[in-house]
Amino acid sequence: MKRFLIIAILALTATSLRAQDDTALQFKDKRVQERAIKAGDANRDGILTKAEADSIKILNMMAYRIDMFQVSSYEDFVNFPNLEKVHLGYSDLETVDLSRNPKLEEIVIGDSSLKTLILAFGCNPKIIFPTLMEQLVIKRVACPGYIPW
Repeated sequence: MKRFLIIAILALTATSLRAQDDTALQFKDKRVQERAIKAGDANRDGILTKAEADSIKILNMMAYRIDMFQVSSYEDFVNFPNLEKVHLGYSDLETVDLSRNPKLEEIVIGDSSLKTLILAFGCNPKIIFPTLMEQLVIKRVACPGYIPW
């Protein structure tokens, strides 16, 4: 009887975790959502699931030619824990928190008003073309649930 209960509990847990991976993510910034779908929508259904977001390693928020837009929030970047390279694009935001992206190796800062960049401890990405690099303040915080070894 105990074996049956343990097997049933494990099966329900696995089903629950799989269902969470298949759940469509909600985004605060429409442009981040559009770029994330373009970068990681594996089944091309126009919806980004947690599993698909976890597979995104590069995200480009740069606007090209007539596709001009401004990013209003980078809060949605918490959905991309395996992000390695990001181009932040254009924004009037003065602070960007990328502390939930501990695997970042490269950050490109475009035209922006960025003054403070928040990164996880141990995250030392290459910062490319920073606007007024000498005025950029980098703060370090702990990334919840991330163990670098």
